[in-house]
Amino acid sequence: MSELLTAQQFAARRPDLPDDGRWAELVEGRVVSYDPPDSKQGTVVLNLSKALSDYLQTTQVAGYACFDLGLIVGQDPDTVRFPALSFFASGSRFGHSDVVVTPDVPDLVVEVPCDPRRRANTSRRVDEYMAAGARLVWVVDPFTLDVLQVRHEGSAHVRGEDRLTGDPVLLGFELNVSRLFAEPDWWR
Repeated sequence: MSELLTAQQFAARRPDLPDDGRWAELVEGRVVSYDPPDSKQGTVVLNLSKALSDYLQTTQVAGYACFDLGLIVGQDPDTVRFPALSFFASGSRFGHSDVVVTPDVPDLVVEVPCDPRRRANTSRRVDEYMAAGARLVWVVDPFTLDVLQVRHEGSAHVRGEDRLTGDPVLLGFELNVSRLFAEPDWWR
C-alpha cells in the first residue's frame, strides 16, 4: 500500500508529476490523473470567463475568478479538487495568485467534465463542493449542452436559450446557456 499524501505534500510534489500535475488531483490521499481538457472545455471556459468579466465590469460587483486552484474538500485523508473555475465573491483580488491548494471555499465552483472519469464522479464532486460550503455549483456539460445549477435549496438543469443565473453569488448575472458552447467568432 502506497503512502497517503496530505494536501500540502501533494502541492509540493505536483510539479514532479507528468505535465506538472496539471491534470492530477488528490482523492482520499492518493494521486489520480485525468486526461487533459479538450477544446470543448476550452470553449466553455473562454466564453464563461468573458461573460463573467463583462458582468463584473458593468456591475462593479466585487469578486474574482481563479483557474487551476486546488480546493481542499476533504481531510484525513485529504481530497483536493481542481475545478475549471472558482469564483470568490470577497477577499483580495490576487489572494490566490501563487497558491496551489487552498482550504478557502469559493462561492461559485464551475465544473466542465470532459474526461470520462471526471464525468463518472461528477455527483460526488458536487457534493464535496456543497459540503465544503460553496453556495453555487455549475456543472457545464459540453456533451449534453446543458448546465446543472446546484444551490443548497435545490438544483435545476438549464439548456439552449434558457438563462443561466448567478444568484445568490452573482446577483443579476444571466447568460443564455447556448452562448457557453458557441465557438468564438475570432476562432473561425
